[in-house]
Amino acid sequence: PAISEMLDVWRKITKMVDPWLDMLTSAKLLETVLVNGKPSDRTIGNLLQRTIYHYWYHNGENQAIRQQLGHKRLPVFVGNIDDRAPYRPDAIAAAEDSDHRD
Repeated sequence: PAISEMLDVWRKITKMVDPWLDMLTSAKLLETVLVNGKPSDRTIGNLLQRTIYHYWYHNGENQAIRQQLGHKRLPVFVGNIDDRAPYRPDAIAAAEDSDHRD
C-alpha cells in the first residue's frame, strides 16, 4: 500500500486508543492483567512499556532498511522530546512530591 494510505490507517488506530490511554492512572498501571481469566504477574504498565519498546524496535529496523536502500534526509533523533513531551507526574505523584518538599 501507499505510504499515505498506511499513515491514514495508523492515524485512525492511534486516535481510537487515545481515550483508553487518557484514562490511565498510576493505580491503573499497577493493576495485574488477567490471562485466560487468571491473574498474571504482569501489570498494565509493564505491558504498555513493552509495547512502546517493541514499537521503537521496529522503527529502528525500518530506519536501518531505509539507510541500506540509500534513502536521504532520514531523521537522526526522536526530536526535542524534553520540551515537546516532558514527563508530567499524575496528581497523586505530584502531591506526594509536594509533601516531601515541605
